[in-house]
Amino acid sequence: MTVRVVQSATFDADVRRVADWYLREAGVDVARRFAENLAAAISVLEAFPRLHPHSMRVDARRVRINRFPYLIWYRVRADVVTLYALSHVRRGDPASFLP
Repeated sequence: MTVRVVQSATFDADVRRVADWYLREAGVDVARRFAENLAAAISVLEAFPRLHPHSMRVDARRVRINRFPYLIWYRVRADVVTLYALSHVRRGDPASFLP
């Protein structure tokens, strides 16, 4: 089942912030790997949107970006996957940044 992926403004801002940090602090190669692994994670959830763990408390799913300490928080509604946030694995309660 392939779905349409929609990125929220918050998700886009989170991605820019993290990518900029990796570029500034770790260099071009690490920033490029982050972008590649982010794209790979999005491709997997596009093909298999219900594969990843579901948190009933916030009614959202999460997928970890391979080799990076970040989670993509998303919701599946019919054939649309909405990416809501990108958070560090140690960032607090997802209810604080999910709509």
